[in-house]
Amino acid sequence: MNGLKQLFPGLDHEALVEAMEGFSGADLKRVVEDAKGLYAYACVAGDGRQTSSNCLMEAIQGVASNKARYAQAEAAARANPRPRQND
Repeated sequence: MNGLKQLFPGLDHEALVEAMEGFSGADLKRVVEDAKGLYAYACVAGDGRQTSSNCLMEAIQGVASNKARYAQAEAAARANPRPRQND
């Protein structure tokens, strides 16, 4: 956790851990990749207000939102299975 404190000063690390509760390794990789992309875009666009911490939290929220939408879609698909078609 000390490495995180150095990379993301001013970030509420407890909130970070809580926000990623239940994330898989693949989810964490997606968070890192998304945060890198968001930060690179902000740097190129000259958005000095966008910090690495903001990008990380935005990426976490995006992955969490995608996970929730996927879970809803999967539940709906299981509740209403399509009939199999004979080939």
